[in-house]
Amino acid sequence: MSGFSLTLRQAIGAHVFRNTRMPPPPAVLWVAAFNVMPDVRGEGGGEVSSAGTGYTRLAVPTGGAGTGIGAQWTEPDELAKIRNALELKWPKATGNYGRIAGFALFDAPTGGMCWGLGELLEEGESLTILRNDQLVIDPGQLEFTVA
Repeated sequence: MSGFSLTLRQAIGAHVFRNTRMPPPPAVLWVAAFNVMPDVRGEGGGEVSSAGTGYTRLAVPTGGAGTGIGAQWTEPDELAKIRNALELKWPKATGNYGRIAGFALFDAPTGGMCWGLGELLEEGESLTILRNDQLVIDPGQLEFTVA
């Protein structure tokens, strides 16, 4: 599964069909790595533990108000897919992260609203991050479908 969270899809539907206000876009999206993917609301699952690993969510600016999607992300393509335009790089792991199943975008460094869930571009691809490894996502490897 790769796309907008259920919460964001509900907000878009209410905005379009009921003329309600959309949540304001965050200036920063925080990329969270998961060992077990959360549900469509971004709840549950298993985010990589920060205990003894040095892991934190990665801050990715989205651009200032009215400036568009930001240089870190591509424009939606003809299939409504948005990908990371630049390399996403976490600090070196000080402990084992384990197997990375996928990623989610949040509007806060901890907790927060989930805006999207994504998997690595190759079907069935996974990463295992051990001590002294560095979690790096190459440009175009992380995708979200606007759906």
